Amino acid sequence: MAAGIIQQALRDDRSLSPGEFALLVPDDDSYTLPLQAVFGRAGIPLSGFDGRLAERDLGAEVWFYFLLSLRKPAPVMALAAFLTSPLLPWEGAAGHHLAQRVMDGRFDFPPPEGASDAQRQLLQLLREGAEDAGALRRALQGLAKCLPRLEPGETHRRRAVELGEGLMATLPAAGAIPWEALLQTCVPVPRRADAPLPLCREGVAVFSEGEEPWRRVRQLLILGFCQGRYPAGVGGSPVFGEADLAALRDSCGLAVELPADLITRRRQRLRRQLAAASERAYFLIPRRSECGEPLTESGSLTFMARLFEGVEEASGLVRELERRDDLLACRGLALAQERAPDPGRALTIADLDFQRNLLRVKTRADGSLRPLSPSSLATLMVSPLAWLLSRLGLEGKEWCPEALDVATKGTLAHRVFEDLFSPGQPIPTEAEIGTRVPTLLQQAVRDLAPFLLAAAWRVERAHLQREIQCAATSWSAFLGSSGGQVLGNELWLDGRLDDLPLHGSADSVVGLPDGRIFVVDFKKSKSAKRREQMEQGYDSQASLYRLMLQTGDAQNRDDELGRALRQGHEIGVLYYLMNDQVALTDTAGWLQGDLPGAFELGAGISTAAMALIRERIGQIRRGEVRLNGQGDEEWYQKNAGITIYALDNSPLLRLFMHPREAQP
Repeated sequence: MAAGIIQQALRDDRSLSPGEFALLVPDDDSYTLPLQAVFGRAGIPLSGFDGRLAERDLGAEVWFYFLLSLRKPAPVMALAAFLTSPLLPWEGAAGHHLAQRVMDGRFDFPPPEGASDAQRQLLQLLREGAEDAGALRRALQGLAKCLPRLEPGETHRRRAVELGEGLMATLPAAGAIPWEALLQTCVPVPRRADAPLPLCREGVAVFSEGEEPWRRVRQLLILGFCQGRYPAGVGGSPVFGEADLAALRDSCGLAVELPADLITRRRQRLRRQLAAASERAYFLIPRRSECGEPLTESGSLTFMARLFEGVEEASGLVRELERRDDLLACRGLALAQERAPDPGRALTIADLDFQRNLLRVKTRADGSLRPLSPSSLATLMVSPLAWLLSRLGLEGKEWCPEALDVATKGTLAHRVFEDLFSPGQPIPTEAEIGTRVPTLLQQAVRDLAPFLLAAAWRVERAHLQREIQCAATSWSAFLGSSGGQVLGNELWLDGRLDDLPLHGSADSVVGLPDGRIFVVDFKKSKSAKRREQMEQGYDSQASLYRLMLQTGDAQNRDDELGRALRQGHEIGVLYYLMNDQVALTDTAGWLQGDLPGAFELGAGISTAAMALIRERIGQIRRGEVRLNGQGDEEWYQKNAGITIYALDNSPLLRLFMHPREAQP
């Protein structure tokens, strides 16, 4: 808009020249590229404009993230940032593949295909880390050898070499590693490009919000006149309030500038900037940030309103260009010719029909079907499109810092239970559980979530330990009261649903004294939603594990579980909800009636789910993908006790929803 206003003014008044205009812009690099692109395309020269873009400090980044990766536990975002550095000796795709494995929780760092010795050594350094100064020195030397030989004038590599030499000089010969001092020497700082820009004396002057105006002009355009600008806000002290600062100034004679004084000084500078224009000033107020967040006008507009007669509120000075009356009331705008708006392509929301068997998408090398897991069938049941995107590997891959979310808690609790309740071993007592859980959780954290070893996670780690210990104590009491013995943990099973191959890992299998078997699924949650889902008949996961025990190769195992299966004993389904220590089963009369925290819900927990899954499989075989409806989430919550988390896997799933009431 600013470029259009200047172009229109130059057309209307031939006596004007670009040098008689000025732009006042915020101290924000986000304005650099748009100014350069728009005014360059408009053919309007700019004066006093440093259009050099800030660029990444790759030379510092590679060392900074390497140090963070060597100091264990290493943040996954630091590992990902290091592996994707353009300075490392592998293609970008290989670096992103390694980084994605890290974000998925796999820290094995397999070398890329055709990797050189230098690449293998570098990945080995990441696996090993550095415990003392000697090990770190060897690691730093290893990275220095791996940096590719780029052009001699390449600034990033030259900076990397210089920083590497500085790190070597700072690092002691032996002993403890001064991590903080080393990291401080290579903190990445955005750097300006070295290439000089063409200079222009008589172009449109560019004033910065934080600097004094350097030229008198006839017309001034103020860009970004929104909240927090003109004047820029003042951050408060985390230690001293304004009264404290005033006391330091008045009592101690210190040259302390109060926030109010700073704001006043900035307002005075804004007044001088506005006074640089002799004829006209345009205030341009953006209503949205570059991220789409709503913006309001600058607070200075309140003071400006006092200068106008008949204006009671500051908002009365603002002209909204989306309103036709306001648009026509504005002077100097460059208006395009009116034409009918282009509505664009309308989204077509209709069920998909690929007219091919979608189960045969991405088959195995021998042409056989890839097996489905119980979790994938649960997704297929509630959202066929989410299942298809997952099957094709088209789900979003988000990179974010580590968090102790429900999934991580569940993974750690599963590992502790697996080690604590081992097949063929006596059920641990409450005292043994109290002794062993801290050690087992510590090992699980080291293997699966090393970020929790950091001191910042101490409280969360202790809380999780108490939760697991309480759940394990109740599970031990359940096994003792029911006479159950663990026959297997984390069992990899395969089997068939009709003619469809299945596979998956069952959390545990427990045998009862009468030979009956429970296939157990541990859940790090409370029991209310799971019980509602089972009572409505929409539970499927544990029932599918039971089906795999019945139809797969587990009965051929040469252990107690295999022998029990060959004898044809009944198999029941049991969910153990760790957060409130409740066991829910699909059996009747298997357990003592007074067993605390155990509820037998009887057969039928998966009747509706299995019927719907078979219906979905038939649709998928025909190539049909039914889209979700806008009421599906509420329907499944109310009628099936299911929260459709799969709809969060891609924004496409909610974008392409039928505007209809829900139906399963």
